[in-house]
Amino acid sequence: MPLELQIPIIKFQRNMYTYKNLSPEQMEIFDHVTGNRNDITLVQASPGTGKTFTMLTIAHTLITNDDRSNVVIYKNDLVNVYRFCSYGYSVASFVMKLFGIVFFEYQSLERNLSMSISFEHFTNAVLKLLSIVKLKSNQKQFDFCTPLLILDEYTVIPKPILLVVLLTLHRYRIGAVICGDRKQFAKHP
Repeated sequence: MPLELQIPIIKFQRNMYTYKNLSPEQMEIFDHVTGNRNDITLVQASPGTGKTFTMLTIAHTLITNDDRSNVVIYKNDLVNVYRFCSYGYSVASFVMKLFGIVFFEYQSLERNLSMSISFEHFTNAVLKLLSIVKLKSNQKQFDFCTPLLILDEYTVIPKPILLVVLLTLHRYRIGAVICGDRKQFAKHP
């Protein structure tokens, strides 16, 4: 889509996703996340409570200050919602960039980490993954060390992959807001 056709959409989104349009509860989350950007913040709430609206407001606020966040969402179609305010990734594309692997390797990784394996093998696999993390990629527009990582719908991400991402965030002191629906979990271990 040409830029001149995108400008009205961008203006509309910038006017919609503003602090004044948040509820008091959403404002509290917004204030905490923007005031503590090096923290890892967990947001859990029921469906329809405005978690994604709040995350979009945070992302639009950051981009107006020339800070572009990374957004990781389970479903590819939801990544498009963030296109004017963040670098958006599906979980698979984010993990592939984070570890420098291709899709076939990602599928194998997810399958292997989700199998029933011993604690020792699982720990060794996680440590190996942590040793190959690529915080900055040669590919355009990928820098894991952006001002904030927004991880939406975390409850449907395979738990071993989520563990590695959380350990990476903690290890490199990368701020994140992780949100998902209460009582909704993936069928992965």
